[in-house]
Amino acid sequence: QAWCYTTDPDTRWEFCDVCTFSTTTSCWCPSQLPVFPQVANYAAPLTGLSVTSCYHDPSPVSDFALQDITAQNYDLHIELGDNIYSDTTNDCVQKRTYGLKKEVGAYAAYVQSGPVMATWDDHDYCYNNEGATCGSFRQQSQNNFLTFFDVPLSDPRWSTREGIYTSSMFGTAANQDRTHVIMLDSRYHRSPTFSSFGTCGRPDNHAGGHPVGVAAGRVQHAVRGQNHRVGDPGAPTPCRRGPSE
Repeated sequence: QAWCYTTDPDTRWEFCDVCTFSTTTSCWCPSQLPVFPQVANYAAPLTGLSVTSCYHDPSPVSDFALQDITAQNYDLHIELGDNIYSDTTNDCVQKRTYGLKKEVGAYAAYVQSGPVMATWDDHDYCYNNEGATCGSFRQQSQNNFLTFFDVPLSDPRWSTREGIYTSSMFGTAANQDRTHVIMLDSRYHRSPTFSSFGTCGRPDNHAGGHPVGVAAGRVQHAVRGQNHRVGDPGAPTPCRRGPSE
């Protein structure tokens, strides 16, 4: 176990939690990473927001884009998925990949510049084009996602919700300036979309659903219907034969 010198004159050293991403033995220490601020006032209208996705390793291009976004002082950041490319079912590997991203200077500044709403896609959820077939790792991946995006423990995604879908309303009806932001989860309950990823059909926890498979679970479909009340909340996802996308 690691130990550290202290600043207490009466205590020369003590065991401590050392978090460094330069070794393969450390996963992450969220408490030592920058934190996304929470929305201060949902009644305030959204006047501007940023949208990002598909963040690979840091590069001059991605750093420049993040610096520009940070300088705009947007009311809300939206991250649409593939926010990291961990491609794993190893808990520590995924945590390290998340932690390393928050250590990038340009991203750290972006994190602290405004609140965020996010969803995931395949590469930051599990493996390429995977869905419900990721099995028991789904819940751990969800916990890592919620930790990384600093989601409060009171959020139902920590306790009763399978999947990371959510929505928030900004502005007020009285001022006619409302914006409804809906983040869907098309991975947690998703049936295979290619035969190479498994047998076509509904996920294990969607009994009685569409025989050709679905993109989301029953609860998310119901919530989605309540949120916008348009379209078919139970639209099936076709299964195709061929290479993955």
